[in-house]
Amino acid sequence: MVGTGDIGVTRTELMRRDIVDKDTKFGAYANKYLIDESYTFTNQELKEMKQSWHDLYSHCLREIDRRFPPSNMGVFQLLQVLDPSIVHGTLRRQRIGTKDLAAAVADLLSVFEIPLHTSLASKYSIMDIKNSFTAFRYSEVCADMWELQVQRYARQPFDHTVVYSFYKTLLQMPDIAPWAFACLFLLIFPTGNACAERGFSAMGATHTKARQEMTNEQVWAHMVIQYNGPELDEYTTILDDESRVPNWWGHVSHNNYND
Repeated sequence: MVGTGDIGVTRTELMRRDIVDKDTKFGAYANKYLIDESYTFTNQELKEMKQSWHDLYSHCLREIDRRFPPSNMGVFQLLQVLDPSIVHGTLRRQRIGTKDLAAAVADLLSVFEIPLHTSLASKYSIMDIKNSFTAFRYSEVCADMWELQVQRYARQPFDHTVVYSFYKTLLQMPDIAPWAFACLFLLIFPTGNACAERGFSAMGATHTKARQEMTNEQVWAHMVIQYNGPELDEYTTILDDESRVPNWWGHVSHNNYND
């Protein structure tokens, strides 16, 4: 469920807020809350609660749209090829969208070629990974191993971490190892916290105790400059050079020093 209709092309649109009332089947958590609580709500309170959940969902979906616009959703579609249930599940899908699985793998490797090359350069090439996927795709041994994983969780909620352990096991198979290694990398890569930690550090350096009343927009502007601007020494040199030019807006004439 993504998209609210507010930003460009959307994928799933919420019902309009003005038609949300006390009887709207909206917000599973809100419905459960009403059942669990012994307090008797008025019709107006029920309506306001449902509308507040609509506001929360709308906000979350808008933020998802901003961070993952439709043009980027193709990457998430390609990432499905990492799911063993697609390759070795009961349906044995041969395509993701309009692409053959091998083509989806090629596109996915192209998207992540630089980080993959950095991490796998001393171990596997992109061609090794492609060939390894072909071996994985048609391997009955891998299919049997996945079926055992699924059966283990047949009578309890499926634990998706078994995908990681499944590929970790496949590292022991030489023909499959390059694909397993790439899958493990791509499964972990988006969850790394290095980018977030850099962001926290940059924000901390900008939003200091002496500048704690800066608005979000001001903090963001300073962080953009910090990320994309020249180094401090280089910037001060440029500033010093430009400040000597009489037509520069910030030029201070020596004649004004005594004013």
